[in-house]
Amino acid sequence: MGEILLRAENIDKHFGITHALDNVSFTFNKGEIHALIGENGSGKSTLTSCLTGIYQKDSGKFILEGKEITATNQVEANHQGVAIIVQEIGTLSGLTVAENIFLGNEDQFTKCGIKNTAAMNKKAQEYLDSYGFNYIDATKVIDDYNFEDRKLVEIVKSTYFNPKVLVVDETTTALGQKGREELFKVMHKVRDTGNCVIFISHDLEEVIEQSDNISVLRDGVKIGSITKEEATPDRLKAIGAGETAARYAGIRVERTKILIFVAAGCITGLAAFVNAIKVGSVTSTAGNQLETQIMIALVLGGMPVNGGAKVRFYNIILGVMTYKVLSSGLVMLMMPTQLQQLILGVIFLIEVAIFSDRKTGMIVK
Repeated sequence: MGEILLRAENIDKHFGITHALDNVSFTFNKGEIHALIGENGSGKSTLTSCLTGIYQKDSGKFILEGKEITATNQVEANHQGVAIIVQEIGTLSGLTVAENIFLGNEDQFTKCGIKNTAAMNKKAQEYLDSYGFNYIDATKVIDDYNFEDRKLVEIVKSTYFNPKVLVVDETTTALGQKGREELFKVMHKVRDTGNCVIFISHDLEEVIEQSDNISVLRDGVKIGSITKEEATPDRLKAIGAGETAARYAGIRVERTKILIFVAAGCITGLAAFVNAIKVGSVTSTAGNQLETQIMIALVLGGMPVNGGAKVRFYNIILGVMTYKVLSSGLVMLMMPTQLQQLILGVIFLIEVAIFSDRKTGMIVK
């Protein structure tokens, strides 16, 4: 294991009722390319956006080389040794190439309130030439160049100051073969100088080829990590733990679903049979009533209806206890059975309507 460069400790982030990051912790080592993968909405970009000042985390901390860092914008993140290259255009129209490269850092060329544009253009051209992008003219307006060339300018902008941590967030999807090759060269250079690259991509073959370590997120939770040597596309998909991942891993999802529903129905029927023996009578709705009670108890406890990474055993215990307290209280109030069921049903619907995270099926507490 390499020497730790960056720690992300218990990072938590909400967007309204959506729990985007659930106390996520990571370590990133010196001299590595560490890939983050997962389905859309898994929390990959949210984590790196919190690191680079695009978003503000709710709680937790980032520790770079033993010192806590907090950035409120990307320029602050750069000054703290962290840079990001995003999928979208990260340069500003109407400015020159040089102005884009040094955007937010023009002070180094300013004296007595006067900016030395010639010196800035010269330094920008030197950087472009050193990356092999000498055909890009630092004095030209950025709009004169196509999307891929603008991304190359952004690569220079994000790395000329030798950041300790470089985030590459889905950048390869916006590049052709030439652009990818140039980006990978820069990523390897950052790694080989003892710094770290956090690489986000949906291309699993690309991830395996370029990365040293790979971590999987789902529903804002870290699922697991493996090394490059352990990784295969099917294994990475399986680690994701979702329905799509299960299909990729060769699991017959539909058949499994049917078997689970059949098993659940049999268990519910058995429970209804035992309950009928206990009370000495049988009704056609006994099984349905018990099934409904179980469903309400689980949802009250915050149990994801569709399962997933956030399933915890204490959800079941909490839900059962909450349901029993509520139902016992209604009985003690001597309410009619129909009214009790109505009240519990209304509480159930309110829980789902107000507190559910619609992306994950999780009841957010």
